[in-house]
Order: sequence, then structure tokens, then C-alpha cells
Amino acid sequence: MSGYLLTFQFSLPHFEVGDNIGLASMYAVLAAFSFGSSTVFGKKILAHSTFRTALYTRYLFTSVITGLIVVANGNLEWFLKTTPHQWMIFIIIGLTTGSGAVLLYYIGLRYIKANIATMCELCFPVSSIVFDYIFNGRLLTSVQFISAGILLFTIYKITRNQKN
Repeated sequence: MSGYLLTFQFSLPHFEVGDNIGLASMYAVLAAFSFGSSTVFGKKILAHSTFRTALYTRYLFTSVITGLIVVANGNLEWFLKTTPHQWMIFIIIGLTTGSGAVLLYYIGLRYIKANIATMCELCFPVSSIVFDYIFNGRLLTSVQFISAGILLFTIYKITRNQKN
């Protein structure tokens, strides 16, 4: 709840803004589920394999699932319209910031429990707010500030309870 309030404050979703809002919402929920499950499955893979194997397995499953979604929605023509320049940019991003971050993530995941990693992932909204302030000069509203505090306190309490 605090993550929602941190991001959207007291605003409710606006379903009347377009025809694809329901589909976009479904994809957002699917992405959240996929990210959470990839932590658990990644931890399972790390029990028997290297962090590189976990990284490659994640990319393989992500590519297959995304490909199936593209085909199921009849959007294969967009995939085929991707220019060589766009492919190059995509590959550069994937090999630098994308792969680098995920590789570090799997190296660290080897040493901590999956549920602790999941709690740490909840810091993402807070870090986004901090970076928004640093780079864009945007301050938190009082609702966002309280929500960030609740989120950090919740993470602290859950991780503290895990140690006991």
C-alpha cells in the first residue's frame, strides 16, 4: 500500500484515458509477478549453478515469454520493422546497464535469502524518488514522504524479524 501511495498518492487509476489501459494494467501485474518469481527461481538456480547460468536462464525465459506475447497479440510486424540502428541501441543497453545490473543482482542473490532480496527490491520506489530529487529537483509531497517512511520501516521490520 505504501508503494502505491508513494507513487500515485491518493489518485485512483483513470481507466477512461484509452482503450488499452486494461491491457496495460494486466501487463504491469504480469511484470510484477514475473520479477518476483524470477527472484525465487533465480535463487533456486543459484543453488546448483553459477550466477551466469541464472542470468542466461532469465534472459532465455524472458525472451521466450515476450516472444509469445508479441505473437499472441499479432504484433510480429513491429518486431520485424525494428531497424538495425534500433537493434544496436537495444543490444548496447542490454549488454551494459541491463546485464551489468542483473549480473550484480545474481552475484549478490547467491549470498542472501530470496525473501530478503524481495524486501530489498521494495527500495526501488524510494530510490526512484531520491534520484528524481537529485537529478530533477522534485521534492516529495507529505503523502509521499510518509509513504516512503512506512515502506522503509516495513522493510526494516520484516528483515529484522527474519534474523530472529
